[in-house]
Amino acid sequence: MDYLQFQIQQALSLIKEKSYHKAFYQLKRLETSHPFDQSIKSALNKLALVPIEAKAYAKITKLIKTSHIEEGIAFIKALIHENPISSALWSQLGDIYRRGKFPKKAVACFKKALEYDRDNADIQNKLGICYFQLQQPLTALTYLQKSFPYLKNTSETHRIMAMCYLYLDDFKKGMAVVSDILHQNPEDYVAITIKANFYQSINDFQTAIPLYKDAIRLKPGYEDALMNLAMCYEFANQSRDAEAIYQQVMKSHPNNTEAFRRLTIINPDHINASTITSLKSNYENQKMDIKQSVAFFHGLANIKFAKSDLAGGFDDLTRGNSLNKKIYGYSIQNDQDKFKTIKTFFEDHHGKLSSLKAPLETLPHTPIFILGMPRSGTTLIEQTLAKHEKISPLGELPYLGEIIPEMLKQQSIQPAEMFNGIRNRYLEKIDPRPLKEFNIDKTPHNFLYVGFIRHAFPEAKILHIKRSPMAVCWSNYRTNFTASGLGYSNDLNDIAIYYHLYRDLMQFWSERYQDHIKEIVYEDFLDQPEDKKNDIFEYLGLSVPSTKEQETEEGAVVRTASRNQVNKPIYKNSSNQWKKMSDYILPQLETVMRLENE
Repeated sequence: MDYLQFQIQQALSLIKEKSYHKAFYQLKRLETSHPFDQSIKSALNKLALVPIEAKAYAKITKLIKTSHIEEGIAFIKALIHENPISSALWSQLGDIYRRGKFPKKAVACFKKALEYDRDNADIQNKLGICYFQLQQPLTALTYLQKSFPYLKNTSETHRIMAMCYLYLDDFKKGMAVVSDILHQNPEDYVAITIKANFYQSINDFQTAIPLYKDAIRLKPGYEDALMNLAMCYEFANQSRDAEAIYQQVMKSHPNNTEAFRRLTIINPDHINASTITSLKSNYENQKMDIKQSVAFFHGLANIKFAKSDLAGGFDDLTRGNSLNKKIYGYSIQNDQDKFKTIKTFFEDHHGKLSSLKAPLETLPHTPIFILGMPRSGTTLIEQTLAKHEKISPLGELPYLGEIIPEMLKQQSIQPAEMFNGIRNRYLEKIDPRPLKEFNIDKTPHNFLYVGFIRHAFPEAKILHIKRSPMAVCWSNYRTNFTASGLGYSNDLNDIAIYYHLYRDLMQFWSERYQDHIKEIVYEDFLDQPEDKKNDIFEYLGLSVPSTKEQETEEGAVVRTASRNQVNKPIYKNSSNQWKKMSDYILPQLETVMRLENE
């Protein structure tokens, strides 16, 4: 027997003695110097398949079914201590964390399981699902696509792959996956709902609404389809229909606090006292998860503010925002680093920018970027422009915010490569959408990327909307944003710092691209709407639409926090609403207050 075989036999003896950890590391050391030796692989496979007693599996299953999550975790950890290289045990621990809604911990466990059973399709699939829950669709797709060919039951994986494409705004690939699902089972109500979500994502409510209704017909009371149907009605300005569906959701799913929150926005007076009492009881008895609690407190704040209970409303708002900050683990330092990285790129490549050549291919349409701080009035300007027959409002598109940070990670990337990449990828993303001669992207945070827009789209029109600093900061704090990129809005101190970052960056852009940025002051637009409207259309090179044309055109579909204001008469004092709350917000926003009269 040679030395290698002796070492392998020694490892197998350790396995028999249940010294699994020692056996594993001995075999891994051997594998490093003999990567293709089948005897080593065979021994490692024996380790990965070390049996767990049937009683142990039974106990784990029982603990999961009876929701004894903590006890289940402790039990499996004790088993792992005895057998630390069991892929099955690590996978079981991941399952419990996933059921307990701890996807990050579940990911760590599933990755550990793959260390000992690297080709296990079931574990890869679970890992993909967890990454989807963590809103990392690209990583999720990587694992789901690896596992897909080897799974017996592919329906759930198929659905999640489709939803990943939905998050990535890849309409074509997503619809192809949905079509495959429905080809196998035309009555898959989950797939029908996902298909409707794709149409809703491009504002095709006429197609989406019947699909949601079809899913509800197949599965009466299906919560996801009901909520999306209600949102479709809300986005389409059919408030009564939306309210009726949200009320239906609350009856069948009384702990749906998002339906409650949306009802408090549509009509806070229609909320029954018994509904509030029931939700309070659920919160106090810990029957809500953290996201449900955030929506609950924002809904309570809406009701109290509507009744002029400013102290009570502010207290509930603060509780909701504090919980929301915990969900995203937000740190203002991350945003400070982001702003610094953007400025550094342009400072480092300053000499190269002036010699860049314009793109060879001229666009058949002109992009319009409406940007500024969230809640600064971008929706009002979009609505105004969308009345023109040559302008298509595309809503808030996440594309630049996805493309540019990813490309900035490539430290050696040169400006020409960067700007061409941005242009090509962005145009590919908007291709499925209904385009006209002019197309609006009104993502407020695109203010981060003014310089990139200028060089990637030299034909673009850039509208920067400015509003009272205090009005913007209060409105950000007041709004229940769920996107992680708006994490600063949950804390008044963070908002103050972020606002100064924004002001500084816009000054940076103005010094370099002043001639390419059209500034619009929100309050001036409210005071002189016709004059300012004419000024904007002149900048775009378009004639002002006649009154008849404006009445004919439907305008933009509003999917943002502003949707409940755009159908109301313009309120010229809206920028003074923060003054009612000055006793509550001035201590933290003192540095912003100094900018108010500049």
